[in-house]
Amino acid sequence: MDDKLKKYISSVLRAKPTQHNNVELTRSAVMVPLFLAAGDLWTIFVEKSNHLGAHAGQIAFPGGKVEEGEDEVKAALREAKEEVGIEKGEVLGFLSTQETPTGFCVIPVVAWIPFKKYKPTSVEISRVFTVPLTAILYPVLIEQKTVKYKNFEVRLPFIHVKGIPKPIWGVTLRIVTELLDTIQKNRFY
Repeated sequence: MDDKLKKYISSVLRAKPTQHNNVELTRSAVMVPLFLAAGDLWTIFVEKSNHLGAHAGQIAFPGGKVEEGEDEVKAALREAKEEVGIEKGEVLGFLSTQETPTGFCVIPVVAWIPFKKYKPTSVEISRVFTVPLTAILYPVLIEQKTVKYKNFEVRLPFIHVKGIPKPIWGVTLRIVTELLDTIQKNRFY
């Protein structure tokens, strides 16, 4: 079943990352790791350490800045290895490039990874959560909150998922929502 599922997911994702034109943004990449366990499709989220700058304490996918000489794939694979010990990932495709108000251009790289227990391997990560995608489809709570950043406020959705003590929101929620929409929208075509 793994091969059929991987082939299907790869067929509905973008073959290349979408381009961004804002040179003022810092290029970064995240791995959206997927694996099959107990008949469900699962992913991994991390909680960023509280000592970090703009994203301290937030739930995110493993990832970070694209270093000089790297492309998005190499950056996502490197960061996933550094942060949670993912030794290898089979890249299936890309989701839409996302811009953040904190100055990042985030390229989501979807990758199939081996099923095993992952744990933080970097001081940048405080915890690792493995979650079935069905838990995200059926969150415990959905709420709207006002987020203040610099000189503006915006109302954003936050979801609370079983197994993760903090809400998923912002760019991470946009990425996982696009993943679920893409997989579900195309499954009958």
